[in-house]
Amino acid sequence: MSNKFVSPEYKNYNIFPRIGENFGADFIEEGICEYTVYTLNECAPLGHILIPRSEEELLHEDNRINNLYHYSVYFLKDFIDEYGIKRGIEILISNRPPTHEEILNPHMFFNRLKIN
Repeated sequence: MSNKFVSPEYKNYNIFPRIGENFGADFIEEGICEYTVYTLNECAPLGHILIPRSEEELLHEDNRINNLYHYSVYFLKDFIDEYGIKRGIEILISNRPPTHEEILNPHMFFNRLKIN
């Protein structure tokens, strides 16, 4: 992976953080982590997942745990299942993270990914 491009939003040393882009990066990072935990059976499978329907629901502090730790797994599961964990991560981090709109409409995000 060292010779491949990593989107700057996934680097933790941004001098000038971009709040909107950082949420998408956090969403993908936490989704990958939680996906791994569930895949390794280190945690009980998710029950009912609340899918945010608006940007307000997505960003509301009361929904933070659901959105970053539960919905993110639901969002990524089919993609990572298709490409595998290693290749899936390579693809995800070499592309810009999803915008709020793309998190609410996953097909928009997955359709714009560049898969080399």
